[in-house]
Amino acid sequence: MRRSSLRIAPAHVAQQSRTAVGLPPARGLLIESVRAQSPAHAARLAPGDLLIEANGSRLQSLTCLERALPATAGAVSAVVQRGQTVRNETIAVPALNAA
Repeated sequence: MRRSSLRIAPAHVAQQSRTAVGLPPARGLLIESVRAQSPAHAARLAPGDLLIEANGSRLQSLTCLERALPATAGAVSAVVQRGQTVRNETIAVPALNAA
């Protein structure tokens, strides 16, 4: 079974968190934690980052993220926002049965 390399908050929590620290609202999923040595860590994702898109799909819910992830090992093209800076990242996704 695959261990999660991210803990993600729903979109409404992301909106509230951004507003609380004085950032303008933005749609996406808030990264709450990133496991060290994980594919997400290698892609430079960090707590507080906002996942805006995955494989061309806008992320408005956790269900949107699940649908955007490949069923097998592969790569995810993601749009990530940190503060006001938006960047593209490629994240390796291990096979579902990988540790």
